Amino acid sequence: MRWLVMVGGTVGVFCLSLAVCWADPLGVLPEDAGNRLGVATAASGAVSAAAAVPLAWWAGREASPPAVGRRVRQRATAKGRARLTQTAGPAADVDQRATARGHARLHQSGADQDPGTPGAGA
Repeated sequence: MRWLVMVGGTVGVFCLSLAVCWADPLGVLPEDAGNRLGVATAASGAVSAAAAVPLAWWAGREASPPAVGRRVRQRATAKGRARLTQTAGPAADVDQRATARGHARLHQSGADQDPGTPGAGA
C-alpha cells in the first residue's frame, strides 16, 4: 500500500507542477507552445523526482514488526527438595537466574521445547 501511495503522490506532484508551469505565472517560459511544453515537462520532472525521494524512503521502510514476545525473568533460590520451573512462550528475552542447594531441581523451557523433556533448557 505504501508503494501505491508513493507512485500516486509522485504522479500527482508531476501533474500539478505541469499545470502550474504551463500556466506560467511568472512569465518566464517561451511563447512557442512546443518549447513551453518541453520546459514545463522538464521542470515538472525535476519537481516530481525531488518529491519521489522522501516518498520512496517512507515507502521502503519496514513496517514495525508486531511485538512477538515479552520479557520473562525469574530470580529464585531453591533449597532441599524444592523445584523451580520456568516455561515461556515466544519471548524475545528469557532469563533465569536461580540457585539450587540439596536435592532442588531447576528447569527452564521455551516455546519450542516440551516442558516435560528432561534437561530441556536446563
